[in-house]
Amino acid sequence: MKPELRVVSQQEQTKDFFNSYSNQWEASANKKDGIIQQRNNFVLNTAREHFPAGVNCSLDIGCGTGELVASLAEISKRAVGIDFAPSMINKCEELKLRQNLDNVVFEVADGLEFGAPDTYNIISANGFIEYISLAQLRDFAARAHELLKPNGVLCIGSRNRLFNLNTFNSFTSDEIKNGPNYLLMAEEAIALSADTWEIQNFAESISKVNYQDSKHMHPVTGVLVDQRFQYTPLQLSNLINHYNLKTVGLSGCNYHVLPLGSGVNDLVPPSSLRNTTIPFCSTFMIAFKKSAS
Repeated sequence: MKPELRVVSQQEQTKDFFNSYSNQWEASANKKDGIIQQRNNFVLNTAREHFPAGVNCSLDIGCGTGELVASLAEISKRAVGIDFAPSMINKCEELKLRQNLDNVVFEVADGLEFGAPDTYNIISANGFIEYISLAQLRDFAARAHELLKPNGVLCIGSRNRLFNLNTFNSFTSDEIKNGPNYLLMAEEAIALSADTWEIQNFAESISKVNYQDSKHMHPVTGVLVDQRFQYTPLQLSNLINHYNLKTVGLSGCNYHVLPLGSGVNDLVPPSSLRNTTIPFCSTFMIAFKKSAS
């Protein structure tokens, strides 16, 4: 039987894994239209939409090898990237030197404890929240609200729990064992696929799906971290909205049109299909906006 992992050790295991994974991450980040580029593009498009005149200051939490920060630097007066894995920040500093990024700052820092001296127009956390507990996510949402300037935008990436409905593997079996949750997730997926779907109505809806248990141990994947939490888009929307951040954008990433065993992945969801592809995406990006006052 697999031993239980203490939630407090989740970050320790995550740090160890990513500290040894910087070369692989850098290669993945530079894969054209790969999942990392898809998530980064959502942040960049959101920044351009909400700040057409440019960004004063941006912050990327869990910045990996720095590619998103480098892209944000092109539209920001100052771009900051933090990661708690020193090997990732070493790669970031190499990138900064190669591209002469004078307006960029990289720092080894924990996204849950970052004592930022500034506030930001846009904060991104693309591959971060799956490695923290629900309680820590709530603390993070409150902290993000504090760090955002008025009208600032928060972009979050999440593993898509609705995707478990379509994988037909142990992830699906786990959801079926949860009983009513499986049907409630199916209802969310159906609502997302409706032709009449609009972000405003979505933001006003309430998820009835239970959060994954704090001791939840997911099936083995290529990421050697025992606990990686998942959310449905509506679950995450409801949770972050509680901290006076309004849902303003949603998009799927890593679209799967063939079974997982086919090896076909990293597909970009067709923009013409908008929301309808989200239940078939392993990841989603969601954006929230702070009020002007």
